[in-house]
Amino acid sequence: MNPDRLQDHCKWEMSVMTIGSGQYFSGWSREPWKAVNGYPCDVLACFQVLLGCGLRARARQLGKRKGIVMKTEMCVFFLVLAMGLDALHAAEAGTAGVTARPVQIVSCDSLPAGLDFQVQPMGYKPGFQIHYLLEGENLVGIKENSLTIVFIKAASGADISKMRNGRPAYKQSPFPEVSDDGKYGKFSVEVQQNQFGKVDGVSIKGMITVLQGSQREEQSVELTVTDKKKKKVGPFSVGIGSGETQFMGAGPSDEGPLGVSIVGPKESIIEVELLESGRKFDPRGHMSDNKSTTFFFAKPKSDKITVSVSYWTDLKEVRVPFGKSDKNPEATSVFRTWTSGNGKFTVEAEFVKQINGTITLRKRNGQEISVPIERLGRKDQEFIRRSHRLLP
Repeated sequence: MNPDRLQDHCKWEMSVMTIGSGQYFSGWSREPWKAVNGYPCDVLACFQVLLGCGLRARARQLGKRKGIVMKTEMCVFFLVLAMGLDALHAAEAGTAGVTARPVQIVSCDSLPAGLDFQVQPMGYKPGFQIHYLLEGENLVGIKENSLTIVFIKAASGADISKMRNGRPAYKQSPFPEVSDDGKYGKFSVEVQQNQFGKVDGVSIKGMITVLQGSQREEQSVELTVTDKKKKKVGPFSVGIGSGETQFMGAGPSDEGPLGVSIVGPKESIIEVELLESGRKFDPRGHMSDNKSTTFFFAKPKSDKITVSVSYWTDLKEVRVPFGKSDKNPEATSVFRTWTSGNGKFTVEAEFVKQINGTITLRKRNGQEISVPIERLGRKDQEFIRRSHRLLP
């Protein structure tokens, strides 16, 4: 089956009932090989083999009819396909359980060049910051440098996501946090553009990677301070920090604290403890590079120590969309239910963009679908007209 030929000849609607999970998905697409939850053609090709040459011939015949609507003649195909995708639905389920909403905006006007630091407002940063609250279950962290921006627009509609030299005008603020109960988290987006007095009209769309985990494990290993060899602890390699990494005098020296170097999935680390004859040493911070994370402790007197590592065994990354619309109250909701013109199909998604009469919507799991504007219901078209100013 040639997907390129079908893409040339076929526009279709479809709905799939996912057997087992009870989830219902409806969507539209001008790309038939991306219509089912956005999965690429290589996944569908696996089911093509199972269904055999008869369905391939039938699909070729259907593909030659322009403007076809897939109905009951392909129900067997979709039933088998739905059962196969059920496991993939389960993998996506965590994303739908995490949401992000803006809770605070700090905007600063520009200051005179060379203004003495002593007379600058406390905490002053040029531009504006948007602080987001994450809500979900089993939150354990927010991945560093995982911020992706779709757009940042001023009230005038101008793109303010880049500086004059083309570099990004935004960044993910440091030190994101999650609550001890795993239900809440926070992160911030900093934008180096002066929107003082106009920040209510700024709109932003983006995604960030959130870490979730619920199963933890703890393992220990005996180390010799003078021995540089690393030992295996679960998915990690643990050893004494080398003298190449210096932080507060880190390393097995008499002057500074002891550094314990851990190589492995650093996002899954919960806590690292150093013990000497059962006595626990106070931590003194840590630092990371691309290869390892070094944890620092007061230098023990003995050459023999125990290092205990607690970590998440089921850590997973989920992409969480976030946004901020302009002060139009109807546009402040990032996600909404979109309905087709005939009322038969619905999907919960957020607006992303519009190109040549087709809008792109993003579902909660980050997958995107394309919908011709004229195939939306009247209320959805009116929503686009008012909140996104895309229709006359």
